Amino acid sequence: MPNWCQNEIKIHGDENEIKKLKDFVKSSDSEFDFNNIKPMPKELEGTVSGSENSKPDWQKEKSKELIRKYGYDNWYDWKNANWDTKWEASEVEVEYEDEYGDFIQYNFDTAWGPPLAIFKELNKFFNFNSEENNLSIQWFYREDGMGFCGYLDQDISISN
Repeated sequence: MPNWCQNEIKIHGDENEIKKLKDFVKSSDSEFDFNNIKPMPKELEGTVSGSENSKPDWQKEKSKELIRKYGYDNWYDWKNANWDTKWEASEVEVEYEDEYGDFIQYNFDTAWGPPLAIFKELNKFFNFNSEENNLSIQWFYREDGMGFCGYLDQDISISN
């Protein structure tokens, strides 16, 4: 069982860009779906992490191929490397949309800490640092179990 990290994302900007972002992150499963931002390869669904003894035979046989293609042969290691958390966003809520459509807030939990890799990937699509895009983001996170908190925001230095 992980320590849960609360994430609060506030996004301000052009109404059309907010709608694009909202549509981009929303799926039939969630209002903020990491798989829409950085999709996990379908081949890794149903895989097992841990020792080779715990993996099913089909996974052992495909292990080298999966590692060559995706860097990992299981969902757990892939998600930790590509999302910075082992699970999708949990307890997702769209907390507030204003009447003008130029603000939206998402609240959700993640395992252990904030999903920095998801923030970076989202920035590749919406370029929060860009003046042309007219979107700003403020991402606050808090993990009470270990007693840490902080912000990810548009001023973060992101290398692609």
